[in-house]
Amino acid sequence: NGVEELFHLYVVLMEELEPIQAKRHELEQDIPAVMEILHKGSIRAREKAAATLAEVKHAMKIDYFD
Repeated sequence: NGVEELFHLYVVLMEELEPIQAKRHELEQDIPAVMEILHKGSIRAREKAAATLAEVKHAMKIDYFD
């Protein structure tokens, strides 16, 4: 019946989410490390975005100031 199917879905979802929740719990114990990860990621993203923008400007032939 529908209740049993919903319960089964709940059990499967909880099994899938358990490792994610455990990792979140582990990370929240060291907020400075999380901030460092985010900082490094934002630096890499900024570098990648700058390179992509340079490619776009070159393709559009609007890179005359570079």
